[in-house]
Amino acid sequence: MDHPSDPVAYDSEAHHRIPWERIAPFLFIALLLVPANWLIRKLFPQHQPWLPKAFHRLICWACGITVKTHGRRARGTVLYLPNHISWADIPALGCLMRARFVAKEEIGQSRMMRFFCEQQRTLFVKRESRRDAARQASELSAALHAGDSVVVFAEGTTGDLRRPLPFKSSLLSGLTEGQLEHVRIQPVSIAYTRVRSMPVVRGRFPQIAWLGHFAIEDSVKQFLRLRAVRVDIIFHEPLDPAAFEDRKQLTRAVSATVARGYRRAMRDYIKPA
Repeated sequence: MDHPSDPVAYDSEAHHRIPWERIAPFLFIALLLVPANWLIRKLFPQHQPWLPKAFHRLICWACGITVKTHGRRARGTVLYLPNHISWADIPALGCLMRARFVAKEEIGQSRMMRFFCEQQRTLFVKRESRRDAARQASELSAALHAGDSVVVFAEGTTGDLRRPLPFKSSLLSGLTEGQLEHVRIQPVSIAYTRVRSMPVVRGRFPQIAWLGHFAIEDSVKQFLRLRAVRVDIIFHEPLDPAAFEDRKQLTRAVSATVARGYRRAMRDYIKPA
């Protein structure tokens, strides 16, 4: 028998309910924001739009996501390299910055998902395709050279909250050869630390993480039923790409920094406020 002190077992029926009282207003406001953002993109196609930042804040409110930041976000043109846990990583980061995201090509196969991704000028890549690796690196370099900050989930997939996966170096090609001297690399640790003010326990992991065998719709429903989730985002000290011999050395340094930050967050920030 489950003991009532178990935060997972003690969920009431009301806590399992999707918060339609927040979702419905979100959908209404989204109907106004999306056409406005589409018009702005048509008029200023080379500029990163500002409306997606407000849109991500609205998503966080609707989904019950509270974002706590630690450290300072780098200024200028930045390549952000965070770990990847959930679809909720995108609004959690997106509400803090104006940046382009790199997404898997499979996400763009859905017309609706592709439409929303294009509102933020998302870069689509085929992570398993070596043939397209040079083109993908070129597109990323072009975006950074144009002054756009970019978020890359360098693990290549989502983790399961136990620990970040090793980062892949394929998308960092060209960043250590002096081609993008003005770009700064900022490691970012993302940790989901509390659900309704209670520390996240292992029983919560499948409800938060977007595991590969779950469809995106199922993952969203599981997450919404949590109703109140805290995510801690740690911005580490930026790195100079020129200080590293090659992209593999750079990737290892970023990956180790993100992993240390994640372990510290899960150890320290799950304590009651």
